[in-house]
This record gives sequence, structure tokens and C-alpha cells, in this order.
Amino acid sequence: MIGKKLSVLAVGLAAFGFCAMAQAALVREVRTYWIYGYPQEPHTRDAWVYCLPGEIATGGGYDTNEIFELKIIKSAPITYAPDGRQGWTVRYVSPYGVPTAISMGTIHVICMKEQ
Repeated sequence: MIGKKLSVLAVGLAAFGFCAMAQAALVREVRTYWIYGYPQEPHTRDAWVYCLPGEIATGGGYDTNEIFELKIIKSAPITYAPDGRQGWTVRYVSPYGVPTAISMGTIHVICMKEQ
């Protein structure tokens, strides 16, 4: 009987230890890149933002300054970067030229890393 209780206790302690070891902290970082307009005429451009090495992209998106009337024609994850990093990409069409470098919006990627 004592042997049975000890084995149940041992299994319980082993399971507790396994769960405690498996509970690593997940850290979330939102990385941002600003979309800048440079050309003096309407243009189409790709812009991107990457997670740091060792981070996994779990989502992303964009914000635009309404005054520039950007048309977003692509918003998608990057899973094929040559250096192995993940990120987010946006392709936009600007109907206006911008006389100077000015922020027209931002791209965001949500990155997760286990610590």
C-alpha cells in the first residue's frame, strides 16, 4: 500500500516538475517601421518590418495617414527572408507625389519569443 502511494506521489511530483519546466515565459514585442513617401509622382512600393533573430511573427498590420489616401494592395507575413527572420510586408499605392520624405503610415509585426 505504501509503495502504491509513493509511486502515485512520485508520478505526481514528476508531472508537477514537468509542468513547471514547460512554463517558459513568452515575451511579445511589436516592431514598427514607418512608410515614407519620396517620389514626386504617384508610386507603388513595398515596405516591410522584421522580427529579431529567434523571434516568431504571429501577426501584423498597418496604419495609414488618411490624408495621403494610400491604397493597401497587400498585407502579409514574411516567412521566406534569406536570413531566416520572419516579419510583415505591405504593398501600397500612393495616388500622390510627395515633395519631401514624410511619414505616410506605419507597418507593425507582432513578434513572440520564449524566455
